[in-house]
Amino acid sequence: MKTPEEIFDEWTLSSPYILHRFYPIPLEMADPFAKQKSRFDERIRQIREQFIPGRNIDIYCDYIDDGTCNAIADIYQPLQVGIVALHKGLILLPIDTFYKMLSHPLCLYELDNGGHESSLAQHNEGIQKDWDDLIRLRKHNKRSNYALTPLSIMRKRIAEFCAELCWDFITIHEIIHIVHGHVEYCYTNIGAIPFVSNAKYAASNATSLSSKDTQTIEWWADDKATAVIFGGLLKTKKDPDINEFFPTLEQRIFIWSFAMYTFFRIWGLEVNQYELLTRSHLPQTVRYALMLFCAKSLIIKWGTVSAETFDEQVRKGQISAENAIRCIGGPSISPSEIVGWNDPVIRDRLKILNEHFEDVVFPKIMDRKFAYVPLTENEMPDVVPTSS
Repeated sequence: MKTPEEIFDEWTLSSPYILHRFYPIPLEMADPFAKQKSRFDERIRQIREQFIPGRNIDIYCDYIDDGTCNAIADIYQPLQVGIVALHKGLILLPIDTFYKMLSHPLCLYELDNGGHESSLAQHNEGIQKDWDDLIRLRKHNKRSNYALTPLSIMRKRIAEFCAELCWDFITIHEIIHIVHGHVEYCYTNIGAIPFVSNAKYAASNATSLSSKDTQTIEWWADDKATAVIFGGLLKTKKDPDINEFFPTLEQRIFIWSFAMYTFFRIWGLEVNQYELLTRSHLPQTVRYALMLFCAKSLIIKWGTVSAETFDEQVRKGQISAENAIRCIGGPSISPSEIVGWNDPVIRDRLKILNEHFEDVVFPKIMDRKFAYVPLTENEMPDVVPTSS
């Protein structure tokens, strides 16, 4: 019987678009990869309990030697095994960026005496979109391959927590593609080509799936991933770090906004909100706005904090993230220029995607789902709304 690693390696050889498995992982960077693999395994364990009778599937996760911040979801057809392939850049770029941010004295300086941190050469590197390019830059400048961690243990843990939010968002997004039938839907319409989240692959693979089909599927996976990550963050009581650092809902909305805005900036978020129909994947600006739409919808549904409070904390998180990006030498854009969740462009796009999903996509994926998996946090959060 083949091991998951052997199956993953065999899968990487099945497409010219996929690089080989990232192995062996250097010992000095192994910890975040091991942590995320453990988090993935726990997610799959939970999902197994919701498989439709007769529609179960094994899903393996591993890493690809690609420095960009992306991932791939597929079903390896010869063995009918689900594959979630995370680029090494997806793991390394966020944790490196958040380490740089939280080790700067002017980034979230109110958290555990941030002013005791030091501004160093690494704080001039800016936002990087490819880990391999970053390593080449550091070697050229005779610097360490890795960002220095914050001096404060608390700030170091917050940086890691922000990275975990980003990792989980993409990981759950890819799991949704498999268990909600998106991958099988794509195989039916395209053929034996993997469903991918990386736009450079999608540009080559969008041979018969319409742009609207692909955008609808991406929106659906983002929506469910947001419900799990954001909804779960508001409900979490078991994580002692979260309870200590962010005991109120307002604080949790703030740190979620800070982390996800930064992640989308790594991911290429820019002011270009009208590029809606020229790509097979949703432009990152639109995906970001739709993510905010989902999160705000949960807040309105639960009624635990006001919509105005949500907007205020999201705005604070965006501004703090932009300040942190400037602190590490990144290009600045104004969050006010980023299209908002109530922008008519977004509302029109959401209406089109929702109608297309209900009328075209949903009926075709019903028989392809492996799990019921609503993957939403429907229960009202039990975290206190304010610190007062």
